[in-house]
Amino acid sequence: MTCLGYTVRVCTGDRLRRVTIGDTHTTARTVSQRMHRHIPVASLRRFSRKLGYGDYDTLQPRHRPGLLSRRDVEIIGTYNAEMRGLARSYRLAQGIRTTSGLAKLYRLWQYSLLKTLAAKHQTRPNTSARRLRRGRDLSCAYQVKGKTAHLNVYSLRALKPSVPRWSPVDLQPNTCVFTLGRTDIIQRLKAERCEYWGTEKGDFEVHHVRKLADVDEGKALWRQIMAAMRRKTLVLCVPCHDQLTAGTLPSWRHRCGHGGEPDAGKLARPVRRGGDAAYLPSGRHAPYPT
Repeated sequence: MTCLGYTVRVCTGDRLRRVTIGDTHTTARTVSQRMHRHIPVASLRRFSRKLGYGDYDTLQPRHRPGLLSRRDVEIIGTYNAEMRGLARSYRLAQGIRTTSGLAKLYRLWQYSLLKTLAAKHQTRPNTSARRLRRGRDLSCAYQVKGKTAHLNVYSLRALKPSVPRWSPVDLQPNTCVFTLGRTDIIQRLKAERCEYWGTEKGDFEVHHVRKLADVDEGKALWRQIMAAMRRKTLVLCVPCHDQLTAGTLPSWRHRCGHGGEPDAGKLARPVRRGGDAAYLPSGRHAPYPT
């Protein structure tokens, strides 16, 4: 039976073993109705024929004339991408590294790669293999910004089979840790304190910058505060946020009134917002003098 690109087989063994179930001693089969996923041979044969590796059944490799004009590292990169993609798509198969899996196609793929490199340099495939040999792997050296780098030929040893995780599929995930937990920005908002002027009355908003590099080199006090906290957010009262957005936020010289605290007289004056005739709602203090 074929399902989702795999050939599904049901295995049942004849060997029996003794088992104990509660207080009862009985026998059971070692393998009973176990389902295995295998790679269809027709898919491997079609894959080999489509990319021009050669004859899958007889393991007769062919070189690929369309790649002869490219560099060695580009040829190896093309072959690697093709085999890596196929191996990862069938990583759930049983015995993927064996002959019944990808081992046979991998051998044909490797021979085709060596034959393509040999045709490019007008040598023999064995000569190309000796030139690329680095320990257990085949590797191609190339230059990147004056330094030597190596690109390994893909190996099935790098493929990690998927480990089945038998988690209950009917249980809803526990998302409380994401929705009920308090983040740092929520705690700073609930503190109800302007992190620039120190005001503890009125409404508060959050000023956000795209990245810390935008405030690291700034000389304004609010930039220094954000850089010191290493935060891309700054909790401000509404007037401070409006003035910061407009570029008229007072400097540190006007930040404090007498005694190092905000001037109460300046906070109590109602002002008009823009061209609107309505005064600011109660709790919102007026913009500070520049």
